[in-house]
Amino acid sequence: MATKSAELRNDLSGDFVTRITTGADGMKLSIFNSSATLLVEFTGLAFAAGATGVQAVSGLPTSAEAVGTGTADNATVASDEATPRTVTGLTVGTSGAQVIIDNVSINAGQNVTLQSFSWTEGADVN
Repeated sequence: MATKSAELRNDLSGDFVTRITTGADGMKLSIFNSSATLLVEFTGLAFAAGATGVQAVSGLPTSAEAVGTGTADNATVASDEATPRTVTGLTVGTSGAQVIIDNVSINAGQNVTLQSFSWTEGADVN
């Protein structure tokens, strides 16, 4: 199986960070329920320096006020541009997910804490 070097993985994950954090407010992470209802958004997120193709959001944990009620099911990250660059279908949970929050049962008005989000550029070439 073909694989990418660590250097290439770092370059590609760095390119992702550059593109997804473009715009005045940086990256926006939106969490939805299974019916695509927006539950909460985190804005102005930035990444720390990456290694081995992994880029982690810095400054966590951080909180935002929920705007909807439901069970967190999936997330989207997007740049802050007129035509945003997006990644959809990220998993959300309290552990073992791409986006880690403090509680998946969300009520409008409550504070939701983003505990972890990282982007990994895989080694395998598909």
